[in-house]
Amino acid sequence: MPTLPRVPARPGAAKIQNDLRILTERLARINDNLARKISSRNEYDKTIQETEGAYAKVRPLPLLPSHLATRPPIPS
Repeated sequence: MPTLPRVPARPGAAKIQNDLRILTERLARINDNLARKISSRNEYDKTIQETEGAYAKVRPLPLLPSHLATRPPIPS
């Protein structure tokens, strides 16, 4: 944890220093949380790109009209 600057001795200085410490810790937690979320988003983006690329390779081109795409029933 970073060292906080000393606040000169004056009325309320201890409270201000404590508030600053609390806010600094809170900011550090928020930054860590944000970094995790950005990392997750980047992984999702990568997965989406890979999925779109794979789909582009396997999708039928051109698509057949529905009456040509259905198979006739198998005789029993």
